[in-house]
Amino acid sequence: MTMRHLFGPILSRRLGHSLGINLVPRKTCNYSCVYCQLGATGKTTGEIREHVPLEEVKEDLELFFSKPHPETDILTLIGDGEPLLFSPLGELVDFIKARYSLPTALITNGSLLALEERRRASKRVDLLLPTLDTVVEETWRKINRPWEGLSLEAYLEGLLLHRREMEGRMWAEVMVVAGVNDNDRELELLAAYLDRLRPDRIFLNLPVRPPAESWVKSPGEGFAERIRRWIPGIEGLGDEGEGKMDPSLYDTWQGWVRAVALSHPVTVDLLAASSRISPEEALERVKEMERRGEVLLILHAGKTFVRGV
Repeated sequence: MTMRHLFGPILSRRLGHSLGINLVPRKTCNYSCVYCQLGATGKTTGEIREHVPLEEVKEDLELFFSKPHPETDILTLIGDGEPLLFSPLGELVDFIKARYSLPTALITNGSLLALEERRRASKRVDLLLPTLDTVVEETWRKINRPWEGLSLEAYLEGLLLHRREMEGRMWAEVMVVAGVNDNDRELELLAAYLDRLRPDRIFLNLPVRPPAESWVKSPGEGFAERIRRWIPGIEGLGDEGEGKMDPSLYDTWQGWVRAVALSHPVTVDLLAASSRISPEEALERVKEMERRGEVLLILHAGKTFVRGV
């Protein structure tokens, strides 16, 4: 089965078996986050358009559900960049809700929620997961490196408005980088804003996968306890998403690896466990793919990751 804009399902501790729907081409984003697991954004953009054909996304979904398929709990609107840059997002959500009984999730940096039209487009998603790393302008520019047309103040206000307008739930995600947004002043200001936003859940995320910039590190031991003093209800993610995946939807093992690694860098050990081969055999296969220029092998935190190129 060939799927152009779907990947997974991937087992997520938060979402269950999540089928990813990729709505923008690789690194089409209005942020260039220092911690991005997909690598650096060459040039940020604010262009909102139909970056991939909506009809192709619909066809992929119809093909997936027309055949026997792995267990799927949720349809996750995501991208190899920022999914709110996909102009027909609202139309796609309406299509999914009319055809399928599964809930939808939208993983976004949230910056475009400053725009009323983008809030309308995402109003009906069942679960919104916006990134909220900081409420400090200088830190925002250092850690998220936004497109020049964005405003932190407008984003923070737009997120508050969307929280009141949206129909579903909101789970805020906070990515923390050592030496950037892990000090008490940052946490105090963030906690004050979260008190106003009142998301249903708040998750602490750490750069456990290879980041865009090599200097990016996780905060030291004891940080989780310290952040909980400011944000008592925050939950830790750990190795989010390291559950087994099903390669059976793809025509070849290599096609499966490339599709997953383009959107979600994975460890060689996970590829081996998911396809029931030895880690040694999996490593040899991905090394051959690397020689052909299809993937990149990266050693990070003692693990060998496979990232798409």
